[in-house]
Amino acid sequence: MEQYSEMQVVFVSEGFRLIDAESYQRTYRRRDALPLATGYYVVSWPPGSEAGSYDEKAVFRGPFKRRREAETNLERFRALAPRRTGEGAGMSPMPPAGAAGAAGRGLSGYGA
Repeated sequence: MEQYSEMQVVFVSEGFRLIDAESYQRTYRRRDALPLATGYYVVSWPPGSEAGSYDEKAVFRGPFKRRREAETNLERFRALAPRRTGEGAGMSPMPPAGAAGAAGRGLSGYGA
């Protein structure tokens, strides 16, 4: 099961480009080398990965048509995510996107 350390909403436009949570335009990479559909995504990174690095380790959940919809799902994912309670505290797995209300939307998984 996977663990995630940070999450944010991004907007994916065209040609491997996205607008991050700080409104910077970035590029992203995927293991399958196929671009994501245009829309808003909740992105997370496993522990040990650099948050904000939109590489093959980043997990994109979406697309969502509206930012508000992505933000609502971000809050759901955060509510389901484990809390660190101290030094060395473990984290339990994040549920699949469908379990958090994103049913019917594509789950792109690890850089997929």
